[in-house]
Amino acid sequence: NTAGEVLLSAMARLVEDIELDSKLTPARRSDLLRSVGLCKDQLVEMISCKLQCAVDKGDNQLSNPLLMTCLSALNLLSAASSMTWFHVRSLYDKSSHVCTILFLLLRNNTLRQSAADVLYNIAARKTTANDNLQFTNFMLHDECMKMVFDISNEICSVPIDDDANLFLKTLCRVYVSVGENHVSGIIRNDLVLPKEPFQKYLQLMMIFYQNPRVSIRSIVVDLWVHFLNFNQLKENEDLLMVVQHLVQATMKNFCKPLEPAEDVLDQFELM
Repeated sequence: NTAGEVLLSAMARLVEDIELDSKLTPARRSDLLRSVGLCKDQLVEMISCKLQCAVDKGDNQLSNPLLMTCLSALNLLSAASSMTWFHVRSLYDKSSHVCTILFLLLRNNTLRQSAADVLYNIAARKTTANDNLQFTNFMLHDECMKMVFDISNEICSVPIDDDANLFLKTLCRVYVSVGENHVSGIIRNDLVLPKEPFQKYLQLMMIFYQNPRVSIRSIVVDLWVHFLNFNQLKENEDLLMVVQHLVQATMKNFCKPLEPAEDVLDQFELM
């Protein structure tokens, strides 16, 4: 575990240097990229194995060395998945279980924020039309959305601390990015948007939009604005069915009866 942690930490630092170190010459950066690319598949496999160990052991039996190794693995994934040269398809295609493991780690109180950060970096990436469809099919799978729904309910059913609030905000941003980047990419490229999963996706986003915390609700506003201004989507019958509920939720959560107009504007500025 110690050797694995050192290797993964070193690779994470190397990946950051490739992208951020302004002193690297183009030739040196190219050499480093080539070197990382040659072992990319082996690294992803190693990370997958380490994270699977954490899933298998669960919160209570997770030893400190394995925990540190998993945190290093997630940091490496987070750094790599935000870099344009890293093909994130390797994390969610049919031959990979990395995204599935990341979802399972959302149930691990220690690793869940790091796992959510990786999912956000993947969702925020611009990809090809076919990758849009593949990633959307994964993220809109019943089990994935049900897990996010259950986690949201569990967090909001008890007094929420700063860590839980940050985690819930990250999950919300993940699914907002799925809509803005991947659902939109499917439609923009005239591919078939799966109807039932999209309906459930809209329901999940309405749940986030009705969250009692304004910091959560405000994240979803950008998604509704994006959808309703997207010519190829704004006439979608499933989206139109949500609009009435969207208006009602907006009036209920952001505007109060007889509230002075200035106060209402202040509320919207928070968004």
